This record gives sequence, C-alpha cells and structure tokens, in this order.
Amino acid sequence: SVAARMARVPVVTFTQHTELDVSERIAQLATAGIAELIDVHMGCGEAATAYLRASLNTRRNHIVTLDNGLPLAGRPVSAVAGEPLKLGCVGRMEAVKGQRYLLEALALLRDRGTTLTLELMGDGSLRQDLEQRTERLGLRDQVTFAGMVRDVPQRLAGCDVFVQPSLSEAMPVAIMEAAAAGLPLVVTEAGGGPDVLRAGAGGRVVPPGDAVALADALGELAALPRAELQALGQASRETAMARYDIAQVAARYVEVYREALARKGR
Repeated sequence: SVAARMARVPVVTFTQHTELDVSERIAQLATAGIAELIDVHMGCGEAATAYLRASLNTRRNHIVTLDNGLPLAGRPVSAVAGEPLKLGCVGRMEAVKGQRYLLEALALLRDRGTTLTLELMGDGSLRQDLEQRTERLGLRDQVTFAGMVRDVPQRLAGCDVFVQPSLSEAMPVAIMEAAAAGLPLVVTEAGGGPDVLRAGAGGRVVPPGDAVALADALGELAALPRAELQALGQASRETAMARYDIAQVAARYVEVYREALARKGR
C-alpha cells in the first residue's frame, strides 16, 4: 500500500481472505496500520467482511464483499443419480479440513442402514491416519483415496453430493467447483460455505466437528427422491454460474474500482 501510494496508483485495494487467527497479532497490527492508505477493503465472503468491519473504522474505510471466481463455463455436470450415492470431498488431509468427521458420519450411516460411498481427493500429513481410521471403522469398501488429482471437475461430475467438513475455511474454491458440477452441497458453518447456500445453492449446513449432525444431513439427502436431489444440484449449478463464474466476478471488480475512482473525483 505504501509503495502504491508512492507510485501514485489512483485506487489501492486490500483483500481479506479469512478472519485472522488470534495468534497473528503482528499481521493484525499491520492491517490496522495501513488501513488509512487503502481505498477499498474487500472481504472474500461474509465471514471475512465481518472481520474487516469489526477491525476497522467503518466510517472511514470502504468495505465490500467480493466473491472468489473461477472459469466455470463448459465444466461437466453430474447426473446426481448414483445408487448408492457417491460423495465427493476435496481438500488437504490436515486436521482443519475435518475428513475424520466425514468418515465417522459414514460409519454412523452404515449402522443406521444407509450405505454411501466416498471419494477423498487430496493428500497431506494425515493421509495415513485417515486410511487407518477407514480400516478401523470398517469402511474399506466404501471409501476411495484418490490422492492428488488434476481432473477435479471430471471427478466431481462423477459424484452425487459434495461434502466440505472443514473446521475452518475462507471461501473454498472446491465448493464453487462442486456447485458448478451441479452437486447438492453439505458444508459446515465454518467460513464461506454457507454463503454459497444462502446465494441459492442446494444442500445443507451443519456445525463443524459434529459427525452426528453430518450423518443426519447426509442421511436426509440420501432419503430424498432422486428428482428432488437433482433439483438441489441444479440450484447449485445455476448459483455457481450466476455468481462465481470468473466473468461475473471480474465485472464486479471493475464496478468496485469505478466506484472508488468516482469517489475520488477521477
């Protein structure tokens, strides 16, 4: 921001991707210190915007919510017609991503008489632990560990429901990709996932770190007639294309920049 001002850049912006952790005091102080040099503070999702509003003097700082965006046009779309339903989950295999709760939810559902399958995409330090947990829970025949993959859009189109069990998130790209694939979404209250459902996507929101609530939500979706489940997926697809496609997001950024220039009389 200082360099931008020295270079006489007409509009300076700052993007907040997620709420700062309590331990990141230095970063918080830095943000507060440069706040007056910034024309527009942008929050990626409502959680990040709420953090900015709480941290900055909103009377003197312009704050807006701007979504992440991806090139979503032309991506393959799921039929949402599997039997049994296939769940997809994309993310680093670290504690914060919460895959252990998804495995526990699958075991709970199996014990209730509902069998679902799951493809876990991603890798990380907890992969071996998750594989061992899968064995202990007796889920070997239901869970596939795909590892790091490059064909995420194609794999999501082969699923029936997307699950994001994270304990903390910003605005996950994987959720937008899953919505573009026409999948019903089951997301935790952590971070930006609920924003996607509030925008119109179909699915359910559950508390983070709660395998029982996750099992209940997945069981509810599994019990729906396929036509209703497909309607939820179609709502996800329409929301993704209307709000998160890169063309829509880029247009919103241009609008914000023009408004900032107008406020400065340029």
